[in-house]
Amino acid sequence: MWLINLFYFGGAYYMGERAYDSALNRQALANRSRQLEEEQELTSAQAVALDRVRIARELHDVVAHHVSAMGVQAGAARTVMDADPAAAERALAAVEASAREAIDELRHLLDTLRDESQEEGEAPSTVGLASPQLVRSVEAAGTPTSLRFIGDQIPVPDFVQVNLYRIAQEALTNARRHGGPGVTADARVRYSPGAVSWK
Repeated sequence: MWLINLFYFGGAYYMGERAYDSALNRQALANRSRQLEEEQELTSAQAVALDRVRIARELHDVVAHHVSAMGVQAGAARTVMDADPAAAERALAAVEASAREAIDELRHLLDTLRDESQEEGEAPSTVGLASPQLVRSVEAAGTPTSLRFIGDQIPVPDFVQVNLYRIAQEALTNARRHGGPGVTADARVRYSPGAVSWK
């Protein structure tokens, strides 16, 4: 009789331990699933916030560069309007071209934002390393500018191209603002194995 009781209580104890371990495992799994969901939501929120910052920076760069160039050109046109109408007309044509470029870039950026097929984290490719409008807009503002490519060209992600373009755009704008009369600019895109840089 004691042997049957031993088997009975031993079996009950074993089954209870198994059920308890199983419940603990289910609870741990539920906790881990909840943590993973929270981490995924946080990661998604961070990705959205980074995209918003990137888009805001891109919009700022587009607007600031073109408005700055238009201000300089309009001021030049006003200064020479009476003395040299042809120069004033060229400056106003440059203002018009700069405004059109800004609108085109903004439209392209907005179209990219509306494009649901664009992969997450991909930069809107409104401009790139070979974009001729960079040199055109600086020259239209009165700064003779050359653009040279050095080394064997390698594929460069759109995000990197946009950032390099904006860096060069800011540098050329500063050269125009602070270089004084007669300033010239020489922009160089240097390719090396696994790297690309503006100078």
